[in-house]
Amino acid sequence: MTGTWTLIGLAASFFILIAAFVDLLSLSIKRRLPVRRGITDRWRKRGIGSAETSAGTASDRELKQPKWSVAEIAGTVVLALALFLAGLLFFRSILFAFLFSLLAVFYPRFRRKNVSDKRKKLFITQFRSAMNSISNSLRAGASLQTALKRCEGDLEKELMTQKDKPVLEEIVVINHDIEFGMSIDQALRQFKGKMNLEDVDQFVDAILVTRAKGGNLTQVTRNTAERISDKIAIQQEIQLGTSQKRAEAKVLTIFPVVMALLLMFTNPGYMEPMYESFAGSFFLFLAGVMLVANYVIGKRVTNIDL
Repeated sequence: MTGTWTLIGLAASFFILIAAFVDLLSLSIKRRLPVRRGITDRWRKRGIGSAETSAGTASDRELKQPKWSVAEIAGTVVLALALFLAGLLFFRSILFAFLFSLLAVFYPRFRRKNVSDKRKKLFITQFRSAMNSISNSLRAGASLQTALKRCEGDLEKELMTQKDKPVLEEIVVINHDIEFGMSIDQALRQFKGKMNLEDVDQFVDAILVTRAKGGNLTQVTRNTAERISDKIAIQQEIQLGTSQKRAEAKVLTIFPVVMALLLMFTNPGYMEPMYESFAGSFFLFLAGVMLVANYVIGKRVTNIDL
């Protein structure tokens, strides 16, 4: 009698979990879940590093671009098929394999966030060189307009071997606008509004306030550039210091899968009791979902941003 109630409890828990998962998935697809709009979300909307950076506003680019690109659709389909096959191998249940393959729906969002983070790091690194170039030109006695023009030349030489040059593209746009009659302050404000990054805001605000209120622009620019450069250096040190933890999180995710494969091929009978009941397949499915959650949580925990 006790075993019957146990099975009933497991079945009820399973159906509650499935209902909650389906409800969460439907809300995610309909984009009704609350989303924290951080710097990476704003970065993607700005389109930094793409050919469309200087063409139109962020809202115009967002309307022109499809929600899912061809690469994202193809990647989602391939990942869903791979997860389904893996589910058949580990769970030996078509139902749980299908549910496991639904995790591929989150692939486009995960991919966009990775691309956004990489572009952010690349932009910040190149912006550090741009600040130093502008500061050095001002210390040499050049005007701000001349410093921006020299910064363009310095970045062209420094980044000639790199494929993506988001900062150089923005400096080119600033110099182009100034040459066609836009004031330096207006061009810098436009650059600040387009990027919407804290480091860019601090550097541009320091220049604009000094030009408006009066002061030693060379000294203010130098101090601001050094302070922001120190902050960027600390961020890079943090990323380097947490690289080991990120590697450990990946190992902790992959190791149980490797152990299960070794047991399945070296001693198949050891895993057979797990497949003899519905509860065994369910707990294997739950373990697979927890491994995916372990990877995602580990990645977020080790992603420290100042």
